[in-house]
Amino acid sequence: MGFTRKHKYVITIDFAKQGDNKIYKGEVPYPFSKSYTDTVEVFGNKIIIVAQRSNKVEISGIFENYTSAIYTQIVKALVYYYCNSGEAIEISGISIEYFYNLELKATHEIENKNINQIVNKADQLSILKKLNHDAVDVIFEETQKGHSYLIALTHLVKSHCSESPYDAFERKWKAFNAIYRQVSGLDIK
Repeated sequence: MGFTRKHKYVITIDFAKQGDNKIYKGEVPYPFSKSYTDTVEVFGNKIIIVAQRSNKVEISGIFENYTSAIYTQIVKALVYYYCNSGEAIEISGISIEYFYNLELKATHEIENKNINQIVNKADQLSILKKLNHDAVDVIFEETQKGHSYLIALTHLVKSHCSESPYDAFERKWKAFNAIYRQVSGLDIK
């Protein structure tokens, strides 16, 4: 990366699971970037995202700013993880390291008890393993199709984590609509 990317963030999301088999590694574009990418690595027991930016990002706000590019990369990686693992594995911890000009300047740790878990141990995600995982890779693209599939898969994962059968159905319906809009080229409300 060029000299304009002086701020580097390494986000590590650890899961309560053994095994470090690599599931995915790629250079993932992010919204509003020209030709820059983030490195995303997904393992059986953790996710590592390396994001380099020209402007400083407030570390404590990474998980609160739902419109930030780093937050979006985290969502993509988590959805990919749960679709590929097919298991409701809780996040055991999150760490963020901030580097300026390659020098470590700050770290931020979030413990298990302070994490709003996406899934619950009792959730049944095994059906997600039946998805075509080459097709799931599209969520890492910064395209209309990538966005549609990310929305669909986010709703699909959450539908399997819902306590209410009505909420589960509504989320599955939203997932279907997102894919249908993409495939048909229609804009359904």
